Amino acid sequence: MNTKFIDFLFVIILLSPSLKFANKIFTLPGFITGPFTTDLVAWPLIIGMVYTLYCQFKYGNVIVQWEKFKRFIIAYFVMLAASLAWGYISYPYFDLAFQLPHSGSGKAMLVMDYLNSVGISISKERFIGFWMIVRSLKTILLSLFYTFGGAYMIYCWYHDRVGRAVQLIVNVTVGFLFVLAAYGLIEVCYQNGQMWAQKFLLFMWPILHSNPNPGHHFYPELMGARIRTLFLEASYFGIYLSFAIPILWWKMTKERGIKFWVLESLYVVLAFELYLMQSRTASAIFIGELFLLAVGTLYIRKRKLLFNTLGLFLGALISFGGSMYFLEHYQVPVGVGSYVPVATKRLELEDNGLWEHNVRRSSQTANYLNDSLLSLVDTDQAKNREGSNHVRYGITLANIEIGLKHNCLLGVGSGLDTAYLYDEFKNDKNGEIQRFIKQVDTEGLLNSGSPVMCEYTSQFMQEGIIGLAFFILPMMYVLFGLLMIFLRSKPDYNQSLALLFIMLADIGISVTGFGNTLNITYCYWLLLGLSYAVYYRPKNEMAIYC
Repeated sequence: MNTKFIDFLFVIILLSPSLKFANKIFTLPGFITGPFTTDLVAWPLIIGMVYTLYCQFKYGNVIVQWEKFKRFIIAYFVMLAASLAWGYISYPYFDLAFQLPHSGSGKAMLVMDYLNSVGISISKERFIGFWMIVRSLKTILLSLFYTFGGAYMIYCWYHDRVGRAVQLIVNVTVGFLFVLAAYGLIEVCYQNGQMWAQKFLLFMWPILHSNPNPGHHFYPELMGARIRTLFLEASYFGIYLSFAIPILWWKMTKERGIKFWVLESLYVVLAFELYLMQSRTASAIFIGELFLLAVGTLYIRKRKLLFNTLGLFLGALISFGGSMYFLEHYQVPVGVGSYVPVATKRLELEDNGLWEHNVRRSSQTANYLNDSLLSLVDTDQAKNREGSNHVRYGITLANIEIGLKHNCLLGVGSGLDTAYLYDEFKNDKNGEIQRFIKQVDTEGLLNSGSPVMCEYTSQFMQEGIIGLAFFILPMMYVLFGLLMIFLRSKPDYNQSLALLFIMLADIGISVTGFGNTLNITYCYWLLLGLSYAVYYRPKNEMAIYC
């Protein structure tokens, strides 16, 4: 196996998280890539899996611990198939599937027309029912292949050279953070109304991303009052930072002198941008990771780590103060969710002599705290909110209620949840939910996906308690294993550091699943593979922690 080629593919996976809905030249057919059709990460995954299978066929020593993985994946698939079968038998929305406009359009009707043309007569109703089963099975297989299968592939690549995987993930991630931080500073200039920054962002957008269907997933070329860097949404940037920030902290513990202060400056800038992204989930995870780092530091009890951790807390406070000062004195007054070009807005204010008056907003800090932090724990506010918090709360609660009502053990069936959510929210007036309802009304159930606002409640609704247990078991198992090693490794400072920061990254990226799907970036799955490589590391790989 060519390790340099494997390392190259791994680097591409590490650099791909920001390119969801990547430029159309990278788009692959959905029947091949499943959940990552529009993502750059689909390319290294496909190439890597083909190459891995080729090497296994030729050399026979690439795939390791296959029996354990095979037993898990077969058991999980059988469970998902059973859930789907039960969901299909008890499905109450066949009439809705037949009645909605265009419900049978696209590939399904093309296949049915072909069957009829060759003398195989089948009714529309029966065929659509069959098509629903086939489509759901395909989705299950592709999802398992690219998620758990991709994590297993990464484990096979680096099970016997964990040090190289750690070196790549630390250095590439930190290098990419420098790029994101620099791009984010350009966005800061844009939020101040600098026209050159606005022109730059408009120039870069079509190079990096392709605009998906504006009727369903719409990501504007320019954001108003939120930082998103190279990502489509500010929340996606926050999801990535939940993985990347602990990696940066790990790197900082290894450096001295000027290199340390450069990394500390990078951290302060990233924290500053994190606050300006105004993402509730990102802020909560960042604070939570800092708290867990403090707990780990108190357990290890090393003076150097203690001073490093205090420096990280101080940097977080400095960044928060700087971001609030910027909001009060320099950000053009446009609301979160507004997509009015900010530089254009500033010119209008200046032309009307209103710039100096409007840029001073004494209530901005209070608004930020209320909208971005306090709303996390205020359920009444979430219920009544017209924005994303209302949507997230409502859909998450609906996931739980639908799962409990229909079958808490097996769920409603993978891929059969769209109709349940459509029926639940068809009268909801929220704009984000109405985009989902409109898509179902115009494209039909077969051609519509359902919004995922919480990975775990969505899994529960579709696959029940058993399916959710299968889904979370691999990460929970390896996290517990790493924790046990961590608690026994206190005398070995370097090993303790490695385990601490890997666990922080694992926990951080896992928690993002409570506010979105884990497939927004591929960080969860690559970390899962790396964590198993660290857990099952050869004894001679202890040098990775030095």
